[in-house]
Amino acid sequence: FQEAPKLQVDDSLPALVSAADGRCLPYVALEGIVLPAKAALSSHYHGGMQGVIQKLLLKEHRLIWNSLARSW
Repeated sequence: FQEAPKLQVDDSLPALVSAADGRCLPYVALEGIVLPAKAALSSHYHGGMQGVIQKLLLKEHRLIWNSLARSW
């Protein structure tokens, strides 16, 4: 995590991703300003720090072999 390249969230980021192998940047740290959907989370340990959580939903579709119909 500490050795991951740090990139800024700006207008050049989409071009960087498009130029990367497989259109994917593995293990990068993004720095920039984000806006929370509702309210930002405040740190209990550092008074001036706030953060947000990104929710990622991955849905996997499985095919099951039907031996009677001989199809997936």
